[in-house]
Amino acid sequence: MQLEEWDFENISMVVDGIPAKLGHFVVDKFKPELMAIDLGSVKVEVDCESLHQLLGEPYGGITLTSFEYKNDFEGTLKQWREMYKKKYVGPSKIVQRIEKNADDDSIMFKLDFLVLSMSTMLECQKHEKCALDFLRYFSNDTKIEEIDWSTFILKK
Repeated sequence: MQLEEWDFENISMVVDGIPAKLGHFVVDKFKPELMAIDLGSVKVEVDCESLHQLLGEPYGGITLTSFEYKNDFEGTLKQWREMYKKKYVGPSKIVQRIEKNADDDSIMFKLDFLVLSMSTMLECQKHEKCALDFLRYFSNDTKIEEIDWSTFILKK
């Protein structure tokens, strides 16, 4: 399965940051009580549909948190986690693996891509740490392409 089949084909991701002024502008203008970016005479609603249109994140499907949360990684996820020897998985290490294996179609490549994109959009952490908690809802038979990622991101 290619990433296009997940409906993530429109994602444009820069790992080393977005222009700082633009990022600060959006954060300054975002009004969480309205779930909108307030541009004065225009308010840009932030909802699942706009997130889907802006980032290409799949919208609709199965809610990720409807699956059982597991304290330990099992099966394929455990194998994926063991590829990263350190206590924390760093985004730069994932980028190196993605660049090295750009034509890879394995589940390991897909997990790398998913962890990098979710960490970049949801939980940017200091000190080269990727967010892995969302993976604890996965099992070996989870169909990534059926997850409602837009709703998951907004609720996060």
